[in-house]
Amino acid sequence: MSDVTPPEEGKPEEGNNTPPVVTPPKGDENNAKMNEMIALQMKTFQENLMTQLNGEYTEKLNKLNDDNSELEDKKQRLAVAETLRASNMDGGLIDFVFDKDPEIVKAKIKQLDDLIKLEADRNVMARFKAHSYIPPNDNGGGFSAPSKDKPKYFV
Repeated sequence: MSDVTPPEEGKPEEGNNTPPVVTPPKGDENNAKMNEMIALQMKTFQENLMTQLNGEYTEKLNKLNDDNSELEDKKQRLAVAETLRASNMDGGLIDFVFDKDPEIVKAKIKQLDDLIKLEADRNVMARFKAHSYIPPNDNGGGFSAPSKDKPKYFV
């Protein structure tokens, strides 16, 4: 047999490129305190990291929700504008008829259209009455009925 002596602790064997073996110090009380401190620091680090990540996540989620609601609002406004154009109305009325529910928008557009037609008819009739000749004492025939009183020059 050959004479083999174990290598010294912390030094690699000659000819072998393995790292040195490190043995922990013998002090169970010190190791327990060290492990407790490390566990406490890891817990604190994890809580801080989670708080930071939750804050960033919440911020990004809120921004995404805001962008999404803004996009939905724009889509709805485009749909309302198309409905207005289909009804031959000005797109400037979009703020008057805009609503989240498409059925309510259609009802508002119909109501607005009826209101505009009624007002236009009233204005047309008022203008006709103001600028049209209406003969006096019109009994439907265009002639006036004979008067029972004789004019003074017929005495």
